[in-house]
Amino acid sequence: MKKNGKRNRNAIVKGGNKRTWISVIEAINAEGNCIAPAVIFKGADVQAQWFPAELDEYKRWKFAASPKGWTSNDLGYEWLTSHFIPLTATHGKDWRLLTLDGHDSHLTDKFLAACAIHRIYIALIPAHSSHVTQPLDVSVFSVLKAFYRKYLEDFGYQEFGSALSKQNFLACYLQAHEEAFTRRNILSGWRATGLWPVNIQQVWDNPFVISNEPTTPPPVPKEPLKTTLSFRTPQGGQELRNQIARKRSSDSILTRDQREVVAKTAKALDAKNVEIAFLQKEKRALLQQIEDLKPKKKVKVVPDIGKRFVQIAQVQAVKQLAEVTGVYKTKIDNSLEIDYSGIDFKE
Repeated sequence: MKKNGKRNRNAIVKGGNKRTWISVIEAINAEGNCIAPAVIFKGADVQAQWFPAELDEYKRWKFAASPKGWTSNDLGYEWLTSHFIPLTATHGKDWRLLTLDGHDSHLTDKFLAACAIHRIYIALIPAHSSHVTQPLDVSVFSVLKAFYRKYLEDFGYQEFGSALSKQNFLACYLQAHEEAFTRRNILSGWRATGLWPVNIQQVWDNPFVISNEPTTPPPVPKEPLKTTLSFRTPQGGQELRNQIARKRSSDSILTRDQREVVAKTAKALDAKNVEIAFLQKEKRALLQQIEDLKPKKKVKVVPDIGKRFVQIAQVQAVKQLAEVTGVYKTKIDNSLEIDYSGIDFKE
């Protein structure tokens, strides 16, 4: 493909046709820590069948549903008051600084009033500048996306176009979150934006703000050639070529026929490895599609009165209730009492 007379090295990858919007609210601090995510599904209510069997790793997460899967003024306010404020509580009369973008849910009267009551300063980053001023966008989210795509490939979603279930989204996102939200990545984002340690010049030096003249990188010293003559079964074509190259550099030169045999063997190894990898991914994708197509009972998870987010303990309680009583309804009957007394929802 050519564009404006130049060859375009970018390739268009076709994905699945079905998409469901899911929003995740993340927060980090300048000490390199993060709080548990808040996930907003698309739907009228949170359903218990959306969650994987193992729920212990999601205990501190928050879950809600909205018609479009987006956050809203009410969800933003509840995230602040029932999630962010309790998890970042300070001692005494210390104030906190909360850096946000200019989303409407961050500018409502009740959101700003709650911040003032709980001694929280609000700092809004300039519009259209999150790629240079938002620590999460600068360093963490790119790593998160890379690991998320990696774990998606394990399910075969990207190659074979099957719709991603909410259960598998949570499984993939959980693993990617653990890989991306490390102290090193978080601190790197704060430094790169110049927010902490404070460095205004860091923003002006950002290549997205000003283009610097390209400099010639210093020459990279070549590693000395290994002279070992030991051979092992090559796992791919490149490994075979490397072994032959080390052999040639140490004693003799291959003939033309020998070089041709090595080249064809290496090419055949690469082709077989690609075929095996593709078949393995196709197998995983088909198994996953079979699992996704299995009928699932709908079990509604009702949040506490006046709340929008639910906690994983509530999901566990509803699942256990449905398994014991066999009740699978959109709404639980008023005559059915649910004993939540043994569950600590503050965990």
